[in-house]
Amino acid sequence: TESMKAAIIGYGKMGREIEKILIERGHDVTLVIDTDNAADLNAANLAGVDVALEFTMPSTAYANIRTCIENATPVVSGTPGIEHATNRIETPADAAADQLEIRSVREGMVPGIHTVTYESADDILELKHTIKNRRTLAMGAVIAAEFLCGRQGVYSMDDLLK
Repeated sequence: TESMKAAIIGYGKMGREIEKILIERGHDVTLVIDTDNAADLNAANLAGVDVALEFTMPSTAYANIRTCIENATPVVSGTPGIEHATNRIETPADAAADQLEIRSVREGMVPGIHTVTYESADDILELKHTIKNRRTLAMGAVIAAEFLCGRQGVYSMDDLLK
């Protein structure tokens, strides 16, 4: 992939891991935003940025993402809990289940345990994915950023995986 200029918004454990991977993959980190310099997330500083990676707190994520969008900077957000994690999905009406409910649950301080539960009146099916370290998540974010670079619009992981 071509080298891109990236902004990291949220310089915690994930932000630092993302920085390492960006550099390993030949990209430049031109802007790092954290709580002590939050005001630096502005039009002037975003002007030369190709893509932003946002891993902060739900309380600040919306404003950060909005600032990026207003300045036409593509942004990958990995902040948990921006939207409520429960989605109801329509299923064909069959005898087994009227409706399945999907839940994604993030547990404690482990980098990532995600459980997807399919539940009917009679049974439960659970899929569990455990991420052993942050590198997996950070790599995914960087690959998503590479995909977004130069694109406009809203994309999900489905678009990336096509």
